[in-house]
Amino acid sequence: MVKAAAAKADITPPVGVPLDGNVRDKNSRGIHDSLFAKTLVLADGEETVAVVACDLVGLSSDLVEQARQLIEKSTGIKGENVLISATHTHSGPAVLGLLGPKVDESYLEILAQKIAGAVYMAQNNLQKVSIGVGRGTVEGISFNRRIRMKDGSIRMNWEGLPEAEIEGPAGPIDPEVGVVRIDDKEGNPIAFLINFACHAAVLTGDNLLISADYPGYTTRMVEQICPVRWGLSDGGYPGTVALFTNGAEGNINHIDVHNPLQTLRIRGFKEAERIGRILGGEVVKVIERIKPEELAKVRSVSQKIELPLREISEAELQRAREVVEASPGKKLFLVDGVPEEIYARELLKLSQYKGKSALTEVQVITLGDKAALVGIPGEMFVELGLEIKRNSKFPYTFVLGLANDYVGYIPTSAAFDEGGYEVKTASWSKFDRRAGEILVESVLDMLGEDL
Repeated sequence: MVKAAAAKADITPPVGVPLDGNVRDKNSRGIHDSLFAKTLVLADGEETVAVVACDLVGLSSDLVEQARQLIEKSTGIKGENVLISATHTHSGPAVLGLLGPKVDESYLEILAQKIAGAVYMAQNNLQKVSIGVGRGTVEGISFNRRIRMKDGSIRMNWEGLPEAEIEGPAGPIDPEVGVVRIDDKEGNPIAFLINFACHAAVLTGDNLLISADYPGYTTRMVEQICPVRWGLSDGGYPGTVALFTNGAEGNINHIDVHNPLQTLRIRGFKEAERIGRILGGEVVKVIERIKPEELAKVRSVSQKIELPLREISEAELQRAREVVEASPGKKLFLVDGVPEEIYARELLKLSQYKGKSALTEVQVITLGDKAALVGIPGEMFVELGLEIKRNSKFPYTFVLGLANDYVGYIPTSAAFDEGGYEVKTASWSKFDRRAGEILVESVLDMLGEDL
């Protein structure tokens, strides 16, 4: 019988740190809401696995390796059995240095220790549990951000596009809300794992307050409401931890180009709260439908894979050098999008890569024969995530993006023909068109194994 426990550690950085995810010319000015590393540990007597969800834009493989080593040393849980993911908030500390901010190495060292500490706390409080899995659907809060114009071009939905020139979205969304519910032996909920695909970027470059964005509103709502529903307390039952994991959100965000009101509220805390509470409401409905049962086993398998890098021409490099030389030391700011100077610097950075491929990791954690949690090391396009779900043998398959590494966008092959932001060469878009299908094939092979 599986035992489990959950815990969380506060990973809120000090005020004044640079923020990751948007082009900002100023550092953080305050804290709107706290950031957490939340963990769920499951053990069946033979294997122990851990899932960690961090309120961060992403995680480097170096940070993950450091945290895994600390976890293995303090708990005995094998490092490769630990999946560490990020919610992808664009209002957290600069842990990757995307779009220019300097990474605070001292914060990263403390961060690894806090992640390990959360796993240690959970591992030392394991108890017999029942586990259930469910799904719901939410429409109207996630949209494919790649917009096909009537002239055939692809634009981004944050650009303020003229309605008359829009043909429609260039791809689908994934409206599924996945939930794993963990109950103690009395039937009281102790943890929930939530999975939903949408950029946590309701707060944009003009926000200088540290925040978990909409996932923070969702998890706080679930942690407060569910204990009350079970009559455990007036809210905030200390044993209830809700982990948010993002899905295949590479081309998905919250902006509806066809809603005239959306242009008035596409960013800011009120909009993040609105989206977070809509999602949280559906999560609560799913939780109430789930009937947890005893589970016999949990398993984890991890695999290193090589993904092919894009080739950069000498002409592209020369153009990049000219752009950089024309703007030395220039401070940059944009509410959304990326200025040409940053793309130029990114191109020059990528040209220093040795070899034609990059090594990364995919991971699968299975909950008996009920569900599979698939850890993807970056921002996978929703089409690829849906392909994994369709072809999985498990009744429930949840894609956990931004897990164990940050390799940037993982687009479809078709996106390279269409163009657009996600396929423009940078450190967050460095693979060639084959990478997405290579990754999907690797995951499906792993899901097909007898774990």
